[in-house]
Amino acid sequence: MPEKLRRHMHDEIRVPTRYNPSMTIHRTPSPQTPTMQHAPGPRGTLAVRLAAAATVVASFAAVICLAVRPISSNDIGYHLAYGDVFLDTGRIVDDDSFIHPRAEPPTDGDRPALAPGGWFDDTGRLRFPNANWLSQVIFSAVLRWMGWNALSMLAPLLVAVILLAQAGAMRRLGVGWGWVAFAWLGTGLVAYERFVLRPELLGYACMAIHLWLLCGEMTRRRLALVLLVQLIAVNVHSYWVMNVFMFGAFAGEAWLRLLWNRHKGRAWDAALAARVNRLTLLFVLAGVLSAVHPAGIRNSAMPLRTLAFLNANDITGQTMESTRGKAAGQVHPWALIGEFYSPLGAKPWTPAIWCYIGLLAGALPVAAVLAWKRQWALLAMLGAFMAASWSMRRNIAPAAIMCLPLWAIAAKLALDGSLPRGRLRTGFTIAALPALALAAGVLLATVTTNRFYEASRLEWRFGAGKCLFNLPISTCEWLDAHLDADVPVFVDYTGSSNIMYFSKRALAAPVLTNTWSMTVDRMRQAVLLCGGKGSLDSLREWDMDVAVIQLWPPAFGINRLLDQSPDWAMVFMDCWFVVYARRTPQHENLIRANEITRAGFDVQAFAEACRRSDPSAAMAYRMGAMTLHSMEWFEHSEVLWRLCLDQRPDFDEAWLNLGVCIAQRGEDLLTRGAPSGRDLMLEAGKCFERCLELDPANDGARKNLNRVRQILR
Repeated sequence: MPEKLRRHMHDEIRVPTRYNPSMTIHRTPSPQTPTMQHAPGPRGTLAVRLAAAATVVASFAAVICLAVRPISSNDIGYHLAYGDVFLDTGRIVDDDSFIHPRAEPPTDGDRPALAPGGWFDDTGRLRFPNANWLSQVIFSAVLRWMGWNALSMLAPLLVAVILLAQAGAMRRLGVGWGWVAFAWLGTGLVAYERFVLRPELLGYACMAIHLWLLCGEMTRRRLALVLLVQLIAVNVHSYWVMNVFMFGAFAGEAWLRLLWNRHKGRAWDAALAARVNRLTLLFVLAGVLSAVHPAGIRNSAMPLRTLAFLNANDITGQTMESTRGKAAGQVHPWALIGEFYSPLGAKPWTPAIWCYIGLLAGALPVAAVLAWKRQWALLAMLGAFMAASWSMRRNIAPAAIMCLPLWAIAAKLALDGSLPRGRLRTGFTIAALPALALAAGVLLATVTTNRFYEASRLEWRFGAGKCLFNLPISTCEWLDAHLDADVPVFVDYTGSSNIMYFSKRALAAPVLTNTWSMTVDRMRQAVLLCGGKGSLDSLREWDMDVAVIQLWPPAFGINRLLDQSPDWAMVFMDCWFVVYARRTPQHENLIRANEITRAGFDVQAFAEACRRSDPSAAMAYRMGAMTLHSMEWFEHSEVLWRLCLDQRPDFDEAWLNLGVCIAQRGEDLLTRGAPSGRDLMLEAGKCFERCLELDPANDGARKNLNRVRQILR
């Protein structure tokens, strides 16, 4: 869940300084049987066929490369831990394992708020339906038997399945390869933010396969195959409910056509009647299959209970501004998860959101064409998936996967009716295909060189294996080497699952990114504490003498509390994580040997460690600079901002924050009467001016520049 939380919950680092830093952290049929096969049109010229082949290959490669990334998901830790438990013991984890302390069972008149579908069993353990159990087993088995590189390649493999299923559906309805390539590119550009190894990626693949199987004649063999895929979908992710809606849409259209024929007194259509029977049977059996899951009927009810829970607690459709504008404790903790935000509710908008806006704009004309051609099932799908995408950000990807093929189908239907095959249509094709191939080639080049991700300041990179700066590998290695015993560890919400999985010493955490594994009150308490709204006494109550903090905006509060507390000492820092130990007799030697202070900090060694963690030097130094900046160690963060700008002088936020660091030093010198402070203020002003050249709308740089000019008067 928290993939988007990290990027979208807060887009700026705000530390208590006189200046304004900013660091952005940042997928015409027959009227009786509209979905039967269409005869392919005549072959185009050799030039058209060659252009189409080049476009298809380039588009497929570009979108696949968008999914070729080292594993970086904040959820992968608990998924692998749950999968390991199943492989080792045969037990599906559906309780509060790895949570410390565990939730207390309810007492008379005091029933804690639980996630939808949660309950306390007879032994007092918190339980929940594990909707993703099969995905977790698959992930764990691939890692155990094939390693990290193979596990990271599972994502592009699933994306390839999605693209091939899309192509199968479109080609079955007579769509040309050029439009197939267009749908592929659109899918990649809108949905790439969700091309992360998480259970929903398996759910997307099942959706796309269903679209392919439903577009065409529903034979007995195809019916059996749809049911088999649906059985898998039910056990990998709760997106299976959208598949049931698809089955209902196709069955409903078949019934409408059958009843319309009867109303018009037309001859009995045996093929249509057979289609009605099989699609109706499919719809009914799909509902039954939803309970073929270890959680049984609880799994069937879970999607609807979750939707009711989200609506009742005003969780979906929030924005960063709306959550910031409410007092602490008034916002449901789930509402702070970025994937539940409104699609347009987190800024700055990434390329995926701009492309999604295009998808929204095109939905109306596509719907008009589908209605004109009486494609009622496809029209219902378009409406349902677009409505789901508008409700929350996490539903953008399935909308792209399912709706962009409908764009291509609608375009084919419209062109068949208004632009017959001939020289004009061939000329249009010859002009469009090279442009599409060029766009795919540019996307492929920018993705494989990481320029695509750097432009949006995203943490993904082209490659395989593990992401060393987003996964706490070095942090966990340090914990395992320096802790004397297996202990519960306080971890902020985002880093919780991966710290728990990658460290052998960290037995449990107060929260996990699996929001079903804890009470709502526990999550709220942890979120408030990370934001600096709680008390460090909670850590003592939870018997936690070690804290690991991922330094991103929602955790700045607790980091400040720990850094300023005389009872805690910082003992480790890497690119994005810091470790604190409580000053106890047990930790006396640990702190004496490893304590990190501002005065004794080795910034050059830190910069080298950051560089080793990321293939992109600019982004590595940027992340390290952000970490030090959030600590308010401005003299050290200045060093890394300069290294970042040596690599990418076009990073506007690096100029802004370098100026902040220099201005802080300059103003302090001027306050003490040192003339050299004026030179530093002049240099800071030039940094702010450079930032405004790159980003004229940067309000923070403008305010800072005005402050510098006032001081220099």
